Amino acid sequence: MSLVLHGTNGVTYPNGDTQSTPPRSTKVLQIKRTTYATQATLSTGFPRDDTVPQIDEGDQILSIAMTAGHANNILEFDIWLAQTVAGSNGPGLAVFNGATSAIWAMEYAGIGKGSFVFSILAGTTDEKTYTVRVGDTAGQNTTMNTSVYYGAATAGEEITTLTIKEIEV
Repeated sequence: MSLVLHGTNGVTYPNGDTQSTPPRSTKVLQIKRTTYATQATLSTGFPRDDTVPQIDEGDQILSIAMTAGHANNILEFDIWLAQTVAGSNGPGLAVFNGATSAIWAMEYAGIGKGSFVFSILAGTTDEKTYTVRVGDTAGQNTTMNTSVYYGAATAGEEITTLTIKEIEV
């Protein structure tokens, strides 16, 4: 499975384009969405090193099974994350496709609230289960869907989501 990032140069897409952004199609073949609405404190972290996150690192919070219609179609992932970590540690996020190594991962600074969008080639028409795992890279607890600083200040209104769109290429 090849990773396709928006705005990345040097990537060749299934249709042969080497443009800096993925080819856009107006035909969305399917959309799947799942949520994680639990206010929870999670404790399994990611090591702060130069290795790809593994399936036993972080805590799994989201999962979607999806079967692409064609191996050359693009799967666009949109993760809305409502996560906080005490202090100025580095929260992490990783996405897996059933394999032991992440297909996409990142560490970011500060309070992890926001949308993370990336695309990959489907690569197969076999069913794949995509999972999202979160954790801190400095050994601190990760608080989901509430603020570690303000408690349940949003009265449970924050919900972490994963949306996957299959886009015809």
